[in-house]
Amino acid sequence: LKQTHKVSSSIINTLNKEYNENKLLSLLDKLELMSEELTHHEYSIGDITTDTKAENFARRKSREKLISLDSLISAYEKEPANFYELADNLDVTYEILMEALEDYMLKYGLNTKHKGYLITFSPCFYIEKI
Repeated sequence: LKQTHKVSSSIINTLNKEYNENKLLSLLDKLELMSEELTHHEYSIGDITTDTKAENFARRKSREKLISLDSLISAYEKEPANFYELADNLDVTYEILMEALEDYMLKYGLNTKHKGYLITFSPCFYIEKI
């Protein structure tokens, strides 16, 4: 990664270190890891290695950035046969998708309305135009 005016050299060093230490991870795993690290940079101050609340917050925010409600609707409209295909449509891993859906359910409850759609998280996930 190269430094831009918006990202400090310390975050570039952290991301490069994470990337190089995790060479066996898939490209999607690496992108998810980088998204989380950038979220830490955006929201955290100081050393948070022992702060599970800050760690969980960064993970939730990262998943929210990777899978917005808009992108979830768009990927669902491609009529995936299962959650694995939905994750592929979103360019994320199945695990991140499932965690994001759980995050959204905790945030919104069983369902939410978004831009003319009803997104139901539980008991059965589906999205419909309203």
